Amino acid sequence: MLERNDELIELFNKEELKRQRLQQRKRERRKRNPQASKELHKLLDRVDEAIERHKPADCISKKWVR
Repeated sequence: MLERNDELIELFNKEELKRQRLQQRKRERRKRNPQASKELHKLLDRVDEAIERHKPADCISKKWVR
């Protein structure tokens, strides 16, 4: 049970870091290009999310593969 909780906490922390990175990029983009349309900003936000979602997983793990 404790291992499962640790896994959930680790997953939550990874997702939270991802969300913070995306929010930071979003703020920076809007600051750099305030004249761009809302549709363009939304499109670029979705592109960033897709890139984050398809990044390769870390090769370092706590578990042994059997």
